[in-house]
Amino acid sequence: MGSGQGCPPREAIGGRGERLIMLHRRTTSSPDATPAIATRRLVLRPLGEADAFDFAVLGGSIEVASMIGHIPYPLTIANARGWIAELPLDGPERCVMAVRCRDELVGVCGFAPESDGLHAIGYFIGKPHWGRGFATEAARAMVARCFAVTSSRGITANHFIENAASARVLEKLGFSLAGGGRSWCPVHQSDRDTLVYLLTPAAFRALPEVASRKANPL
Repeated sequence: MGSGQGCPPREAIGGRGERLIMLHRRTTSSPDATPAIATRRLVLRPLGEADAFDFAVLGGSIEVASMIGHIPYPLTIANARGWIAELPLDGPERCVMAVRCRDELVGVCGFAPESDGLHAIGYFIGKPHWGRGFATEAARAMVARCFAVTSSRGITANHFIENAASARVLEKLGFSLAGGGRSWCPVHQSDRDTLVYLLTPAAFRALPEVASRKANPL
């Protein structure tokens, strides 16, 4: 599932500026394998077949889909079911989570391992839910989970260069611009320029909201 809406080849990017990692081969997954995450307003739990309809509606809108790489477009319900079914088994090193608010699907967020001890994060928030801070809230929780359960040296993310909203989300989470690249966009049927970011564990721990939570765990 990770970072803006552009992505390296063969990975998926999420709408509203976030990368959704394309992981293959989901089999049956124990509910205990990937515990749900509760934030102030959201609940993140493993994405499943029951989410296919809402996933197709949110991820298939042109505003979101134009910022996503390597998720089928048009995103039909059948395509959504197939995409979810081919995700790998969730575990400590990777997961793709449904982001829900008051039991309504508002987006998707996840992370997966990359090379050199890094992980990549990706997410999208559906257009009806833009402007409410859900992307930042969900991605912050996913970053915290990744650093807590893996020995990751850092988390990467990217987005298509026109996706200013994604850049703002990543900046809020402490990501630093690390370079650029090009990624495939199914809507435009072409490779498009992307910006690539990196977040280290130290940079994340230094964020005021993270540091204060550690100092005052209750």
